[in-house]
Amino acid sequence: MEADVRDLFDEDALFDPFEDGPEGDVDPAAAAQVTIGAPLSAEEAAPAVAAAPEVDERTAQERFRDLLKETPAQRRVMLALVDFCRQPKTGEEMDARTEELLRYGFSIYSPVVFRELLEEAGAIRYAVFDDDGNEVAETHGAVAEGEAPVEGGDRCGSAPGDGLDGAAADRADAEPCAMSSEEHFDGQETVELEFLEVADERPGLWVATPEGLEVVDEQDDAGEIRDLLAAEPKYLDIYHQILDFCTEDGGRSAKELDRLVNDSPLLEEPRRYSGYFVGRLERKGALEWRGGWCTTQAGRDMIAEALAEVAQ
Repeated sequence: MEADVRDLFDEDALFDPFEDGPEGDVDPAAAAQVTIGAPLSAEEAAPAVAAAPEVDERTAQERFRDLLKETPAQRRVMLALVDFCRQPKTGEEMDARTEELLRYGFSIYSPVVFRELLEEAGAIRYAVFDDDGNEVAETHGAVAEGEAPVEGGDRCGSAPGDGLDGAAADRADAEPCAMSSEEHFDGQETVELEFLEVADERPGLWVATPEGLEVVDEQDDAGEIRDLLAAEPKYLDIYHQILDFCTEDGGRSAKELDRLVNDSPLLEEPRRYSGYFVGRLERKGALEWRGGWCTTQAGRDMIAEALAEVAQ
């Protein structure tokens, strides 16, 4: 006869939720621990005091260099834009130059975002110039330290004291406003009407800062390419082949570069492919993509140096 399944359970050992807990001393440390649902103390319930914003103590050069490191894929675009602003440029000229630089590339950044990033890094700034090319002070900029804000705001739609700086004006197309008034006779009495009148404003221009140009001028593509070739002397001939091969107008496709070097015995151990070398040459400024891989002027200079050494 089979055993009754109920005989397998010890009723005395079953948990009874209504049964009193074990007697004995309560551990004070355990009782002091905060459990889920426990009420907060007055100190814990009080709202946290907002921390003071951190002050960026980096110089403009350091901010710009860090920006280039943080966005390596857009490094050359940013350097080219700052170099483009050695002479003041309008926002439209900056947009056109950015679109030109991104013609064969891809970026999630719009031209406006590029300007904002470079301005925040201290590489470019927004300025207003007179007819003689002299920079003039802006009356609509942020209120200087120690000055009282202009009553009623300084721009159309701005709240009192909400001065817009030059860059914000360029991005938002905001125009300065002035209070005007005129008298109006409604047939019974003369009423003075006040209104905001939009005044014409000289457009601002974007210009590179000395700090931004310092970072641009310190770039040494030729030196970085030499360091790359010196670090991998085993592949020196491969690098030279690729640079020379891509000097043709229109550049070369990835498949053409595969056929050029992939079967070389130098690439068997460890196994390498053309993309390994193309990527390194691009990052050092020796190659660039323009619908095909093209050798830059820095890359051409490297070829000329190699030929000069062989001729000696």
